[in-house]
Amino acid sequence: MAEFVFIDAPHELPFIYQTPMCGLNANCASSSLPPSPPPPLENCKKKFAWFVAPNFDGSSGVDWKVADGPFDPLQYQQQTDGYDISLSHLKNVFSQEGPFDGILGFSQGAAMAALVSAQQEKLKGEMDFKL
Repeated sequence: MAEFVFIDAPHELPFIYQTPMCGLNANCASSSLPPSPPPPLENCKKKFAWFVAPNFDGSSGVDWKVADGPFDPLQYQQQTDGYDISLSHLKNVFSQEGPFDGILGFSQGAAMAALVSAQQEKLKGEMDFKL
């Protein structure tokens, strides 16, 4: 029988939403779109990350913030900070809830799992696992 332990990443992210963008040929000044209110908080779950952008200030808050600019599909390439805090978080989980036979991650969690696996020899005694 297998038991899975699901670990949230340590960096809590703020709620950010995009306002409607004017079309390429639309005149924003005469747009008939009303201002977009943020989504209701009761429909939202907290979001966490293993890696964050270098300008991340660590604040999460409970209110929505309007995004600084349009969505950038390549923004993940800038999310390179936070590894040390994430690794420390995992070490604490391993010491409190381990030992574990393996690790598995999705998205940023997969990147974190790969980094931890690549450093398995260096982390011996702190984060031991078989797979």
